[in-house]
Amino acid sequence: MSNAIPRTCRMPDHAAMSCRAPVARANKAVRIAVCLLIVMVGAARAEPVRAADRPNIVLFLADDAGYADFGFHGSETFETPALDSLARDGVVFLDAYAASPVCSPSRAGLLTGRFPSRFGVEFNLTHDRRSGAHPSEPGLPVSERTLADWLADAGYATALIGKWHLGVSAGYHPLDRGFQHFFGILGGFAPYHAGSSDTVYAGRERVDPVRVPYLTDAFGDAAVEFVDRYANGPFFLMVSFTAPHPPMHALDEDIERFTGRFEQRKRVLNAAMVYRMDANIAKVIEAVSRRGLADETMFIFTNDNGGGLGANGASNAPYRGIKGSLYEGGIRVPLLMSWRGSPGAGRRVGRLVSGMDILPMVIDAAGLDGPSY
Repeated sequence: MSNAIPRTCRMPDHAAMSCRAPVARANKAVRIAVCLLIVMVGAARAEPVRAADRPNIVLFLADDAGYADFGFHGSETFETPALDSLARDGVVFLDAYAASPVCSPSRAGLLTGRFPSRFGVEFNLTHDRRSGAHPSEPGLPVSERTLADWLADAGYATALIGKWHLGVSAGYHPLDRGFQHFFGILGGFAPYHAGSSDTVYAGRERVDPVRVPYLTDAFGDAAVEFVDRYANGPFFLMVSFTAPHPPMHALDEDIERFTGRFEQRKRVLNAAMVYRMDANIAKVIEAVSRRGLADETMFIFTNDNGGGLGANGASNAPYRGIKGSLYEGGIRVPLLMSWRGSPGAGRRVGRLVSGMDILPMVIDAAGLDGPSY
């Protein structure tokens, strides 16, 4: 996959911005949440952050995973050793929420740090007027700045690997929204198996399906390639997996691993897909360590919304509700952060936080002036 991440994508418009230590000017509620996150991962700074000292940011995002379907959340049947290791070295937030119970607005909230209803992204984008999306805004409104915008303008190399689901036309494509590199899918889902998909893009060009033997592995390989290419940093890498979103396509070896543990076939397939996602997270973590960047890299993992239960066999136990609902099971999500050497390793925090807090926290950790909202 030597050409998975094209070199011809848009680069930052200007050099690194000056930076500062205090949390970005924000309302009181956001400041409290941001300060909590920063203290927990040890990112608070007493002095301005030099460009050379800015952390690399790796953000892993699962798609429709169940709240209960991770080892670090107590599952004894699902296997997530890479994420469990990050949890042991970092902080697990037990009371974390997505910005929405469905994909597009949840991702819009995460990338902007704002409630998606404030800028009109309240439904999944289908590029169909019947979806509820305003036809003049076929994606995340261009008035909104993304986390990638902030970091790219500050001199970070930025990449989105995986699912976008926030627009496909000019101005809405990830390469127009702060990401300098893109390898993944523009819509909400795609087949996983070899040769079955013609929806994967490298930059703005379609990828030959034969180059995608299994979608989750292809995302992991592209993410490793990005880490290797930009090891001199700083970089922002968002790995937005489609797993375990349907279609329920898992590798035979992974299916065999979980056969006999569950009564429902969908639970077997879900566990296999989550396991493969975790294995590719492990590849990225290993690439960071191999490059000697473990102490300089902040890892974040979360999910876009609650699991689909009937759709993909996920479990949101002990909470009621599923993806698409405003019960706890629809909006409560796993969230962990790990930055090796920071205080608080192994802590499990039961205070209210949101995926929308990630943007101001990351911007502050990088020592940048951020948004005033």
